[in-house]
Amino acid sequence: MEFINLNNKNYKLSKIGLGTGLGYYPGGIKQEKKLINALEFAIENKINWIDTAESYFNGYSEKLIGKLLKNINKNIYILSKFSPQNAGKLKLRKAIENSLIRLNRDQIDIYQFHWPNVKIPWHETLETLMELLKEGKIGAIGVSNFSPENLETVYNICDINIQTHQLEYNLFNRTAETLFFPFHKDKKITTIGYSPFTGINNLKPESQKLKILQNIANKYKSEIHGITLAYLLSQANLLIAVNSTNTVNIKNNICGSKIKLEDADIDKIDNIFRDKIHFININDINLSKNKNYETYSSIDEAINNHLKLYPSPLELSKEYKTGASLIPIKVTKINNEFKLIGGMLRYWAWRIAFDGCVNKYNIPAIIYD
Repeated sequence: MEFINLNNKNYKLSKIGLGTGLGYYPGGIKQEKKLINALEFAIENKINWIDTAESYFNGYSEKLIGKLLKNINKNIYILSKFSPQNAGKLKLRKAIENSLIRLNRDQIDIYQFHWPNVKIPWHETLETLMELLKEGKIGAIGVSNFSPENLETVYNICDINIQTHQLEYNLFNRTAETLFFPFHKDKKITTIGYSPFTGINNLKPESQKLKILQNIANKYKSEIHGITLAYLLSQANLLIAVNSTNTVNIKNNICGSKIKLEDADIDKIDNIFRDKIHFININDINLSKNKNYETYSSIDEAINNHLKLYPSPLELSKEYKTGASLIPIKVTKINNEFKLIGGMLRYWAWRIAFDGCVNKYNIPAIIYD
């Protein structure tokens, strides 16, 4: 297992960590035993950091980790996140106290914004985080799901040392390479990618992308998920949070993280997955609902936000109106029709911001195979 040293911190983190979002839900004694087993297996195999958040199943993930660490005599780094509604001075202090109790720890190693909250003055949250840092309740400050404008704002407000930025990064969504990696390099921020396998399982058998991945996997006696990890981790100063409750999958992920791809193979993957950002007329996108992806059916519904998205589409639309960058939405194309499969919040925020503006009806999108 390879490790990365965080800037100005005596933290040495394994290149992959274990995410505890999807799958780490309460379900009785049998379920808890399975989850504890997965966490123990990861730690035994030299994964030394766990990613969690207070919002993961209403704190259950943090409680589970706290229970596990009572019996683990190893230095395990905990990365947790506070919810946007807990930004600000008083709520943030209450949030960290509750997380520390659930985790059974005196300190959270890296404490991160889960999402930005533009309604709360930035300085309130940032000043509180720096106070918590001085008090030793957190070891480092991180952010998640920030826009380039959010990062610029934070650095313009105060002299703060952000250690990590957690964001989606996979073969189908490489926008971070242009939107964030240069800034991260300049500020010495370590990137933490999540959802590394998005889109891989949906590749069609006849897909040229699948064929190339499989050929490379055969060459290294691996499988396509391992090759995917190997490619992503070829980027400098990058960690990956891999979410799994299955010990076989965790073992395969560890093996994949150790693969050193030849430059020629990196180039092959880079070229075949260098998807262009398309600009699609927003009216050409099908929003038909399905059980796996609930959405709104009108601008009024999005404004009312009955799904309780955060930030709300209306709040995010205000950022787009002032020129904030839009991370592309995700669509599939079937019989000349586009279907929304990711980025629903961004889609509706864009519609609210530019409804009636003909020249803004083309929305940035990545088309998945």
